[in-house]
Amino acid sequence: MTELLAKLRELPFAEYVTHVVGPLYHTGPMTGVRLLAAGVPLRVLPKFGAEAVLTTVAAERIETLFMHVQVVA
Repeated sequence: MTELLAKLRELPFAEYVTHVVGPLYHTGPMTGVRLLAAGVPLRVLPKFGAEAVLTTVAAERIETLFMHVQVVA
């Protein structure tokens, strides 16, 4: 586990605050949890709201963003 966390801290985007929009149990957003475990600052919104995302990005100076979007037809 120590080795994994050290490797996560070496990722190029690990120096930025990461913002995740979506459920953390999905594989993609789960990366946010891994980064958090490695000590990377993380902001999470439980669901997508354009205004909320943009407000958070501006206020927190977010530089990395991961969004899990489900398209319903």
